[in-house]
Order: sequence, then C-alpha cells, then structure tokens
Amino acid sequence: MPILGLSIFQVWWTFNFPAVMRMGSFCAAALTIISILGNIWMFSDAHRFRPFFDLETFDDAPHAQLLKDRMRGGLLIMVHAVLLYVWYIDFHRMPDFYYVIWYAQCFVTFVLFYRAVYR
Repeated sequence: MPILGLSIFQVWWTFNFPAVMRMGSFCAAALTIISILGNIWMFSDAHRFRPFFDLETFDDAPHAQLLKDRMRGGLLIMVHAVLLYVWYIDFHRMPDFYYVIWYAQCFVTFVLFYRAVYR
C-alpha cells in the first residue's frame, strides 16, 4: 500500500513541481517512471537496507551505542538543515506551499521506509 500511495503522489508531484515543469512533459514523464520504479525497488528490497539503518559497521568501536546515537542525530540534523536551506534560498524558485509538500513527502517516505526495513 505505501508503494501505491507514494506512486500516486509522485505522479501528481512530478507534473506540478515547478522545476520539472520548466524541463517539459517528456522529462516529467521520465522522472515519474524512474521514481515509481525506485519506490518499488526500495520497498520490495527493504531488508537489504537494515545494516545501514543499524549502523553495524560501528559495532566494534568503543562506546558503539553512543557513536550510533550521535551518528543518527547528526544525519537527522543534516537532512533537515539541507531541506530547510533549499527552502530558505528558494533553490527551485517555487512557492512556499510546494516546499512544505516536498518536506512532508520526504518525511513520510522516510518513515514508511523505516517501518518497512524493520518489519
């Protein structure tokens, strides 16, 4: 179900995203197909991403759990900072409403994917 919902939203989003609209409808259609295929692959093979979410490479480090917590916190802060910076400088030259939708889509996609990884 998350794949279908994200795919429908992706179709609407791609054909209404101002930066893609400036490139033309052929580019929008190609990006939509690539995004839907990416969502299908990402959610169907979610178990492959579990080592990345668990940060298993840090298990041998001293104070591994503290290092993992700091790494997750740093990544979370970095992603939010990048999205908010792109919004602040108006990188795509679009209204604020589209940035809110984009931010929400990124958040919902991450939450759904995180839940799929740990099923």
